[in-house]
Amino acid sequence: MQTTPNDFHVDESWLIEDYYKINNYNVNGEHDGLGMARCDNFLFKNDTALYNTNAGPGFPRRELLTMSRNILQEIGWETDDRDRRYLKFKTLRFGNNVVGMTRATHPQFVHQFTIVQDRNGVTVTNPKVNRDGYLYYYLVSRDGFAYMPERYVKRVV
Repeated sequence: MQTTPNDFHVDESWLIEDYYKINNYNVNGEHDGLGMARCDNFLFKNDTALYNTNAGPGFPRRELLTMSRNILQEIGWETDDRDRRYLKFKTLRFGNNVVGMTRATHPQFVHQFTIVQDRNGVTVTNPKVNRDGYLYYYLVSRDGFAYMPERYVKRVV
């Protein structure tokens, strides 16, 4: 449980084919004409969607992935040693079978994000990510659960 964001990398290379499917990407290497090169760029490349500086990886400066209105599956609530409440929510674990999972069928595990860019000092949302303007990804953690500070929680299932 942490009140500030942190970076907990989980190897999701085993999900590549499934990521292509939930993002309407032709797994034979053909793009669907709707900007799905971004599926590769933002989900699979380790040098994109991170804000890299001369000092090394850090927060993005030019492009930022935002996620809101995603649904979390509640496990329970916990309190830290400073009496702050956190939602403990369910995630997929490494190796879980995701065949047939879509945003419609499993909204608690298939989350959506969009890309926000800084263009000449103006922050804009890039709508040309997918048919509906989003990229989709699986919510995966090592332990099968994660925590979110209560102030960020709007809805759970």
